[in-house]
Amino acid sequence: RLGGGLEVYVTTLVVNDALFAGNSATDSVGGLLSWNSTLTLTNAVSRGNRSASGPGGGIGIWNGTATLTNVTIAGNQGSTNGGLNSTGTLSVRNTIVAGNSGNEVGITAGSATFHYSLVEGGCPTSATCDHSIFGDPLFVNPVDPATAPTTAGDVSLLPASPALDAGANP
Repeated sequence: RLGGGLEVYVTTLVVNDALFAGNSATDSVGGLLSWNSTLTLTNAVSRGNRSASGPGGGIGIWNGTATLTNVTIAGNQGSTNGGLNSTGTLSVRNTIVAGNSGNEVGITAGSATFHYSLVEGGCPTSATCDHSIFGDPLFVNPVDPATAPTTAGDVSLLPASPALDAGANP
């Protein structure tokens, strides 16, 4: 029902080099749900996931803390905030959130900071965005969120993408 790809609850989790694709959940977050936890997600892709009746088709952060670095969240479908939904403390760096249904990102409580990231819908309401860009990332073969759950698509960047070389490592 919750966290179709992975659900973590009251824990500390570090995930590197991961793909969450083609997952679904009936009540909430189709890809990855972190609930009252501390999550560090690096070099990951969440695409083509579906939440049938809840927010955050791709990734959901409920309370807790999350740090996302070098993550692509694309082509996910949720009832609201199709890409990323957070009620916790969220730090996002060198990340692309684009091509999701509804709002790309919803910060419904807590705080969020986006550094050197691309958010297709613009800086999320109540978030802080520094050195971030807004628009189409130009994927090779974008995932249509209406087809989720699906593993189809290619979220590699085309040579003309504004996201190429736009990140910064601390």
